[in-house]
Amino acid sequence: MAQATRLRQNTAAYAGLVLRAGGAPAPQVIVGWATCCPPYELSRTPSEIRTATPECGEHTDEVMHELGYSDGEIADLRKRIVI
Repeated sequence: MAQATRLRQNTAAYAGLVLRAGGAPAPQVIVGWATCCPPYELSRTPSEIRTATPECGEHTDEVMHELGYSDGEIADLRKRIVI
């Protein structure tokens, strides 16, 4: 990792702009899953992480079913590397 990237990560973490799951501000650079929070605080609606972001394609089948595609059609689209 480049030194400039490390510096930006450290600066964001020490400024309280990095959150880990559960909503606790990170006192140091977090190894693993973390994200940046807004650079402002809202007194009645504080920032917190409730769930991790979905993996790429994690909800594809559900979305395709909602759009009216059958299991067979979804399988065919996967076979043809469309989805």
